[in-house]
Amino acid sequence: LAHPVVAAALAGWALGDLPVGLLVGVLMGLLWSGALPVGGVVPPDETLGSVVGVGVAVLGARAVGAEVLPAAMCGFVAGVPAALLGRRLELVLRRYNAVLAARAEKAVAAGDVGAVDRVTVQALLLAVADSNGFQVGTRTERAARPSEHRDGRIRIGIEGTEGIEQAARRC
Repeated sequence: LAHPVVAAALAGWALGDLPVGLLVGVLMGLLWSGALPVGGVVPPDETLGSVVGVGVAVLGARAVGAEVLPAAMCGFVAGVPAALLGRRLELVLRRYNAVLAARAEKAVAAGDVGAVDRVTVQALLLAVADSNGFQVGTRTERAARPSEHRDGRIRIGIEGTEGIEQAARRC
């Protein structure tokens, strides 16, 4: 389901325009067919780009009367930056997960075994929020920042107007 052709076709079918979905998916798949996650490389999120592209193509271009090919090209143009944004969000999540893992190790070394469960839930909630578009862009109005309760438990708080990347670096 994560392949751009499959995801875009499903999004196109759900929006009522399978041909546009297939075309956007093929274009996105061809663009990043050689981008493999080898080592520490994080390729663009072509699945996110494909689904965003199909949304723009069907709900935007096709809605105003564009033919299949011009609509798909509009979707492709919108999907490329979305895929690149997805890569940046993935990098931020990886940095944040490293911070959470270090805090969990520290808490376990101090005898708090329940910290592993709490950190796992926090990391999963952050990943779900990210995958659902809860955090859009590398510059948001509010940024998630880990902080600690007085009893030592880790929580995710909302703070300031800085970007997500700056909050992750500060951790």
